[in-house]
Amino acid sequence: GYEISSAEAVKTARYSVLDTMGCALHGAADPECAKLLGPLVPGTRVPHGARVPGTPFVLDPSRAAFGISTAAAWHEFGDGFLAAEWTKPS
Repeated sequence: GYEISSAEAVKTARYSVLDTMGCALHGAADPECAKLLGPLVPGTRVPHGARVPGTPFVLDPSRAAFGISTAAAWHEFGDGFLAAEWTKPS
């Protein structure tokens, strides 16, 4: 396997993951975003499914991936929306 030899790369990756998770938690708390995060069929429970952080949902892996990425992107977009540069500032 590939071995990462740069401590700086590991540190940067760690910060990036933490930032994205923070954005996902913030996005999941937004009522408009939360409407998009649940199961397609209300009340659906998936035993041993994937959790969507910041929500009570345990979903099938593809729906959970959609929910996590939607919540992260929701806040990422709003994070830099009114900035002079349209990219995410953090």
